[in-house]
Formats: sequence, structure tokens, C-alpha cells
Amino acid sequence: MKDDQSDTYASPTALQDPIIISDAFPSDLTITTIDGTEIQVHKVMLSLHSTVFRDMFIVGGGAQDQVSVTENRHTMDWLLRFCYPGTDPVIDFRGLWSVLCAARKYMMSDVETRVLDRLKYYIQGDPWRAYALACRDGFEAEAKDAALASLTVSAIPGYIPELEEMSAGAMLRLLQFRTKCVDQVMSMSSEWEKERGFVFHACDVHDESPNDWQIGAWVECVGVVRELLRKTPWAGVIYETILTPVQALAHRTCETCNSRHREEFVVWFVNQYSSAIHQATSKMAKETSFTSR
Repeated sequence: MKDDQSDTYASPTALQDPIIISDAFPSDLTITTIDGTEIQVHKVMLSLHSTVFRDMFIVGGGAQDQVSVTENRHTMDWLLRFCYPGTDPVIDFRGLWSVLCAARKYMMSDVETRVLDRLKYYIQGDPWRAYALACRDGFEAEAKDAALASLTVSAIPGYIPELEEMSAGAMLRLLQFRTKCVDQVMSMSSEWEKERGFVFHACDVHDESPNDWQIGAWVECVGVVRELLRKTPWAGVIYETILTPVQALAHRTCETCNSRHREEFVVWFVNQYSSAIHQATSKMAKETSFTSR
């Protein structure tokens, strides 16, 4: 795993000002980072959060008073603050990722969980960067989440530096995954578009058939949806593009039926359609190994 050095740090010989995580009581351990910064911490806090540090202290009989690490000052400072109550730092995407790498390295499971909760926002909002870093570091679960999130955008939004950090094989696997998702969703869409009866619902009293205007509008609506799904094969397309026009079409079917009943039926149809897409793409992501080498 590559350490994510998210800042430009000084040379190892250029000592930085020491960092004190908490001065509630005297520290008993100094951690020296790769860029020469000394961080004052407490063994008991590290033992509570890290099995690696805890075992180190047990084997050494608690005699250690200094430890050197390969992380830079920012990553280690952020990581250690997660170990102290009320000191969770505010960090950007790359910073959080570097903390995730360090938390897994030092087996800090509770810190990892809290960092992942924050990273979910960035994985959904910036999936290409997240996918590149996940593949670089061999994080399969995060790579799957990012691959699924990437389906919400039609193309790479310009140059992304993180793409330089993953292999061509990882990129190929992502593109193949997207192609398979498009093929699967297009096949499913052809079947769902035939279910016109779900939209032009006839109540128990009436047995009305859709008129030419409704059929034409339906064909136009599903045509737009198909094109969008071809570019971005994810469930949100159904909610964003089909719900409102389908509701409008359904409301014209029967003027005397209860409008709430019709609307609930249309919402059910859209939920079922989008759920089918989500399940299909999620299953495909689960079956794909993105970080295999």
C-alpha cells in the first residue's frame, strides 16, 4: 500500500515544530514522522484504538518512549486526533484518504469506520478520484462503491491527477464494468417499456385504453430515458426523468378516478423500475474484481 502523502513536506532532516495532541496530562510517547515532526501522545490512547501500537507496547514492556513512522506530519496528526475525544479534524478528500490508509495500517478499526463515514460523501461526489485511489491501494470495497457511483456521470470530467496513480488494467476493468451495466440496463428497459398498463392504469369501474396522444407521449418519454440510461446507467435516471411526465400521463387516463390512487400506482411503478436497475448494477459490481492484479 502506498502512503498517501497529501501535502508537500520538508526533508526528513528539517524538523518541524512539535505537535501536542492533548495537554490534559503529560505525554509519554513521541512519534516522529517521515518529515521530522515530533508528535506528543499518550500510550494509553493509542493502545485503546490500535492493536498494532498496543502489541508493540506489550512486547516492549512499555519501555518505548519514541516511535518513528513513514507517514507525514499531516496524516499522522489527523490520524492521532481521531483517537482523542472531541478532536476529530476537518479534512479534505485526499487528507481523509491518507488517514484511511494509516488507520488500516495500524489496525484502528473504530477510526477507520468514522473516516469511511465521511468518505462516502466524496466517493459519491467524486467517484473517479475515489476509484483510482482505491485501486492503487487495493481497497476492493471502496473500488466497488466508486465504480457504482461512476455510473451517475457520463464521462470523465476532465483531467484527474489521481488517474495517474492506478494501473491501465484497473481503468480497463472499470470501462468494461460500465459497458456491461449499459447492456444489462438497456435489455431491462426494453421489457419495462412494454409495461404500459402500469402507467395507464384502469380502475375497477373504467376500462379505458390510452389515446394516441398518451401513447405518443409515452414513446417520447421512454426514448429520452433510454438515451440517458445509455450514458448513465443508474437508478436515479428513472426518478429524475420519468416520474413527473408519467404522473402527468396517468392523470389524463381517467378523470373520475381517485387521483391519489393513480399517483401512488405510478410511484410504485417508478420505484420498481429503478429498484430493478439498482439491483442489477449492484450485482454486477459485486461480481467484478476491480483491484485484482
